[in-house]
Amino acid sequence: PIEEGKADITSLYNTIYLREQGVDPETMEAHYAGFLSEALRSIRFGPASAYGLIRSAAWNYFVEKEALVFDASVGKFHVDMEKMPQAVEDLMVTILTIEGEGDADAAKAFLDQYSYVPADLQALLDQANATVPVEFVPMYATQ
Repeated sequence: PIEEGKADITSLYNTIYLREQGVDPETMEAHYAGFLSEALRSIRFGPASAYGLIRSAAWNYFVEKEALVFDASVGKFHVDMEKMPQAVEDLMVTILTIEGEGDADAAKAFLDQYSYVPADLQALLDQANATVPVEFVPMYATQ
C-alpha cells in the first residue's frame, strides 16, 4: 500500500507546484476533490485492497491535520485550502521516508494508525453504497 500511496501523494504534491506557477485556486480545489472522490471509491473496496488501505490512511491523515473537515450540520466533508498543501507535503515526506528506508515496521505502524473507517466516513460510504455502483461490469453481446 505504501507504493500506491507514493504515487497518489506525489500527484497531489504536484498541485502545490502548480499553485506556485499561478494555477487558480478553483483548479487546485478541483484536483483535491477529484483525489478525495477517488479515495472514497477505493475505500469502498475495503482493507483487502492496497488502494483502500492507503487512501483511507490519507483521508484520516488529512482529517487529523484539519485539512479535510467534516461538517456535521450538512453531513459532508470539505477541504480547508489553507491547510491542505502542508498536510499533503507532510504526508508525502512520511510516505517517501517509509518507502525510501524500506522500513516495514514504520509502514505497518502508519497503516495501523491511519487505515480505518470512522463513523462519519462510514455514513458517507453507506450513502454511496445505496446509490452508486462501486464498479461497472461490462456485458458483451456474443453470438
